[in-house]
Amino acid sequence: MVLYRLLIILFCTLTIASGQTIPLVTILDYETGAPISGVAVYNAGEKEHVLSDSLGLADLAQVRHDKPIYFQHTAYKKRKLTLEEIDVLGYVVKLEPRSYWTEEIVISSSRHRQDRADVAQEIRSVAPQDVERNNPQTTADMLGQSAGVFVQKSQLGGGSPMIRGFAANRVLLVMDGVRMNNAIYRAGNLQNVIAIDANMLDRGEVLYGPGSVMYGSDALGGVMVFESMSAKPLLTEGSAFIRYSSANSEKTGYLDF
Repeated sequence: MVLYRLLIILFCTLTIASGQTIPLVTILDYETGAPISGVAVYNAGEKEHVLSDSLGLADLAQVRHDKPIYFQHTAYKKRKLTLEEIDVLGYVVKLEPRSYWTEEIVISSSRHRQDRADVAQEIRSVAPQDVERNNPQTTADMLGQSAGVFVQKSQLGGGSPMIRGFAANRVLLVMDGVRMNNAIYRAGNLQNVIAIDANMLDRGEVLYGPGSVMYGSDALGGVMVFESMSAKPLLTEGSAFIRYSSANSEKTGYLDF
């Protein structure tokens, strides 16, 4: 009889102990499913907290769970859950990334990146999304469609951009910091801009008005600055397309990776 009572007490003790055991919670990115490290897990009083490790695991046993539990990270939206809700989720908590809005960055006016609001000159920017949407045949067409630049074309294989009546040696073309023309070039129409592939540009900017102070006397009418796509470390991706135009029998193929 005594042995039977001891067995009952031992069974109840094990049951209570197992009921108090809380599994580790896994914290993941809502979009990618990747584990998030450095997430602060704390209760309402913020007196007890724990940080998730490199695998996104956090021990809730270190946090008092008689109150709502908060999951907070600087790059994600804060989330509040009770222990019962975490149990329903299978001890997997997903956080939504937080979006940050920043001002547009330009580089043409001062040759270094700065906020658009700090630039006094009028600047028009062309992003890769503009190129993808308009699908221009040449970079000259890209400037005419997206940057508001008048383009003189005597035939479909040409394109001479003009800014407020200035062209050729009065408008400077810069590709990745390298000048494509200068003041000794011809004063007539200049087609150098079509040598740039619009699909490999990270951004293009048109600076209206004289840029002689920063770029020299060959930038009397304005400056068109282009930046090619930069490499992305530890990331492999690519894009490709084939285009045919019946208007001028254009055949274009493009590939990058």
